[in-house]
Amino acid sequence: MTSQYEAIKTTLHESQSKLTETEGRLSAMAEESNMESQKIDKEKQDLNQEINTLTQERDGILSTKEEEIEKFHAQIDEMAQKEKRVTFELQSLKEENNAFVEDISSYEELNKQLQIQVDELTKGNDELSSSKHSTDHTCKKLEEQ
Repeated sequence: MTSQYEAIKTTLHESQSKLTETEGRLSAMAEESNMESQKIDKEKQDLNQEINTLTQERDGILSTKEEEIEKFHAQIDEMAQKEKRVTFELQSLKEENNAFVEDISSYEELNKQLQIQVDELTKGNDELSSSKHSTDHTCKKLEEQ
């Protein structure tokens, strides 16, 4: 029985040795795994920080771009209003111009009629002057006689 006991004792000792060795390897693996997990957590934290930074930058850029777009739309609206005013003023000026052209045409026609009257009056005046001259001449002859 002693040899059996010795065999069991040896086997038990070998098993305990293997168990201790396995526990050591498992402990080392657990430590390595823990360190890897910490590295991964650190990388994850760094990536999250970078994502947050990039998100803030993006949000800032988007906000700025949205403001620029709003300003641009306001400028477009303002230009459209100016265009409407200018178009209205241009139409008013065209209407005034047309009225002036009509007035000028009327004045030209009136000027022609007045010129005809002036010509007729000048002709009548010339005739009267000629008649007066003739009458004066006749009066002189009569006075001389």
